[in-house]
Amino acid sequence: MDVLICLKNNDEQEGKVISIDNYLNTVLETEDGVRFIKGTRIAFISLKE
Repeated sequence: MDVLICLKNNDEQEGKVISIDNYLNTVLETEDGVRFIKGTRIAFISLKE
C-alpha cells in the first residue's frame, strides 16, 4: 500500500508499507531503500492514490 508519512519535523516520506506495529513504528520501502521510522516521530500517515 502506497502511503505518505508526515513527520513532526514537517519532513515527508513516501513509499510502500512493509510493516507497522502497535506503537506506529513503521518499516517503509522507498526509492532509496528500506527505512525504519520510529512511531513517536510520525504526525500522520495518509494513503496515496
